[in-house]
Amino acid sequence: MNEHENLASAPAGVDAAAEIPAPAVSPMAAAIDAALAMLEDPTLTRIGSLRARLQRAREIPVHPSRQSEVAAVLEEFTRLGVDALRTDIQNTFARLPNLTRKFQALSQPPPAPDERERIVPHLRAAGWSSGEIDLLAHMLKPGELMASCDASAVRLDTRTLTRRAIRDGGRPRWFASAPGWNQQAWENQFSDGVPIPGERRV
Repeated sequence: MNEHENLASAPAGVDAAAEIPAPAVSPMAAAIDAALAMLEDPTLTRIGSLRARLQRAREIPVHPSRQSEVAAVLEEFTRLGVDALRTDIQNTFARLPNLTRKFQALSQPPPAPDERERIVPHLRAAGWSSGEIDLLAHMLKPGELMASCDASAVRLDTRTLTRRAIRDGGRPRWFASAPGWNQQAWENQFSDGVPIPGERRV
């Protein structure tokens, strides 16, 4: 079967060539194309503005007796225009983000949140206070992960810590001898959490 026979065998009213789908454009490529199209709009650029002024000047008739002055006028315009563009480009590029660095970051999956960021919403939902969460964060060993938690304790992948153990274990050594500090003062910093089950507030 030759090419002509292939075309002839296509259903009536259907263009055989039109059946081949166009390659899909990725969202990233479409976004870059849109950005390039915007940058190419002469009305949005300094150089486009300079070109437009030159085009308007071309349409203005110059008196024959003043033709010799045209070169000097254009030389001044070009020199000042180039200086303005060069300065503007330097200032603009100094403010632009490092596009290569940003796209290199986008080429990697988003970084996983650290363990504290991951567990805080769950601990807060279980009624833990901010102070208890801070103490627990300092007690976590590198790579240690939380498996579950409730109002009484947190279960890590290697051990279980009760809220009482966290409160008592996080108390600094100098606490007992500090003037004006006592157990009640220590417990008061955990008042934004729900009471530990089975315990009365101090």
